[in-house]
Amino acid sequence: MPFGRAEAKTRFLHSDYAVDVASTSNFRHFRVTHYHLDLDFDFEKKEIKGTADLRMTCLQSCSRIILDNHDTVSLGKVTLVPSGRSLPYECHPFSPYGSALHIFLSCQEGDVFTVRIEFVSGRGPSLNWQEPEQTAGKKNPFFYSVGFTTTNRTMFPCCDSPAVKATFSAFIKAPEGFSAVMSAAYREELGGNRFFFKMDHPIPTYLIAIAVGEMASKQIGPRSKVWAEPCMLGIAYAEFSGAVERYIQLGEKLFGPYIWERYDILVMPPSFPFGGMENPCLTFVTPGILVGDRSLL
Repeated sequence: MPFGRAEAKTRFLHSDYAVDVASTSNFRHFRVTHYHLDLDFDFEKKEIKGTADLRMTCLQSCSRIILDNHDTVSLGKVTLVPSGRSLPYECHPFSPYGSALHIFLSCQEGDVFTVRIEFVSGRGPSLNWQEPEQTAGKKNPFFYSVGFTTTNRTMFPCCDSPAVKATFSAFIKAPEGFSAVMSAAYREELGGNRFFFKMDHPIPTYLIAIAVGEMASKQIGPRSKVWAEPCMLGIAYAEFSGAVERYIQLGEKLFGPYIWERYDILVMPPSFPFGGMENPCLTFVTPGILVGDRSLL
């Protein structure tokens, strides 16, 4: 029998009916298509103050939007953009994963709208504030986020489920002398220690990653940079320069074009407890990979 003609039977996917036990969001009723974050980092208070704009499309008529949140996130006003209409909300217990943010907004199938949420976060398990002693340079603190697998809700309210993929953009305000990087294809330095990021490929929220600290970078290929603390940059450059592009081209021969535009590497402080964190466009790696002969690449 020819291949692919064994049986003409319809097979249904289960993803449209599967329950994500780690998420409280009612993402069957609406879809987040874009997140826009505006975040201000305060290292003295170990706080992130900001807003999250969620652009949504209603899939089924409903009377409320339910998002994943966490008790460590303090919420301010919730409004419709651009009208500024205030939206009432409540937080309900959910599980050790976090809490449920109920925003009361009636919508009909096909409605498109943007909700803005003001918040302050900083103490959640995805947010890592490193003291100077935990860095290679020993002079300045360092921040990084790890949203895997369900913890980016501790940074901002969201649909924290891999079932929901959205694009994102962000303005990041860092302390004087610090840089910021994100898991995004586009990065721009705006002046005044503000940075803009944009990701046009839809991703689940757990892959939105941020690092803020004293960092510098060098080009290691036509679509790659290595980032590191200044005292580690020379060693990191020697380890990665030229090698990353060869691996990307090898992957393209096997699997087709690399669609993510950039593949940058951030060498983390020595206190980073993982071997690596493979975020889109920006992989966090342990400095233990820098052995001088590229044998661990």
